[in-house]
Amino acid sequence: MCAAFESLSDDLNGSFTEFFRMLADENKTVGRIDGRFIGPSTGTELGDGSADPSEYETDAAFSSALNRYLTEELGYQTDIPYLVLNPDLEGKWTFQGENVKLAQEDILYKTISKNSHLKVWVMCGYYDLATPFFCAEWTYDHIFLNEENAHQLQFTYYPSGHMIYLNQESLAQFKEEAKVWYQN
Repeated sequence: MCAAFESLSDDLNGSFTEFFRMLADENKTVGRIDGRFIGPSTGTELGDGSADPSEYETDAAFSSALNRYLTEELGYQTDIPYLVLNPDLEGKWTFQGENVKLAQEDILYKTISKNSHLKVWVMCGYYDLATPFFCAEWTYDHIFLNEENAHQLQFTYYPSGHMIYLNQESLAQFKEEAKVWYQN
């Protein structure tokens, strides 16, 4: 997998289209939320990451659990279907102003500069292709905090995808690290 990343463009704002198309000759695509998942390509999304085999494995479980909780535990009834991800809403995302991909340096710098007690904990899944850890590292490397603020940033890496809690090893690691994080 790392070799595939090395062949990609150095532009951090570039797409992973080339990576997702690595298995196109087999009519398969790589998971975006978790790159360890490989599934069938279903047509026009081949190679763009929009049909995510890692979501196929998790969406039904999350939808079912939430619907059960809403109806049985909270007694909430509605005819409106719950969607884990809403493609209509996602299509309206502008990536302008504060929504710009990977352009959080100024926001983070201003926020940490104004709040000297704020700590930021970045949890990175090695197989997360939606928010790759090296992009987060790049962002935080470009905040230009004063040296006395550097301790406010912490990175932790997990052998997981985007949702670290789906991997039992990562979940156990997170629980232990969270205890320390919240005590400090």
